[in-house]
Amino acid sequence: MRAFLVRMPSGARYWTVVDDLWGVVGEADRFLRELRLARGRAELTTKAYAEGLALYLRWCLNTGRDWRTACRDLGLFMLWLRWTPGNGARRLWCRARGPGRSVATVGSTRS
Repeated sequence: MRAFLVRMPSGARYWTVVDDLWGVVGEADRFLRELRLARGRAELTTKAYAEGLALYLRWCLNTGRDWRTACRDLGLFMLWLRWTPGNGARRLWCRARGPGRSVATVGSTRS
């Protein structure tokens, strides 16, 4: 899942969500198109929403959840965003006391 820019023949642009085979995710597309064209939100607003939706849908797919009911596990989604490598999260490093009071560097290899 990823965000994808759509350029319409009229010149209007909005962002949508496509799957790994470049197929448009219908439910997300309807929401994002309506947000941009009917409600008049900015193009960058649809980009931010599309990126967030793509992450949420990817998490649902990877964890075997149905996106319609997975909102009850939103706390788990937030943990996934923070700690799973390769999902766009920042790299975090901290220093912690190791055995024998030596300082050990602990890091997360996030992309």
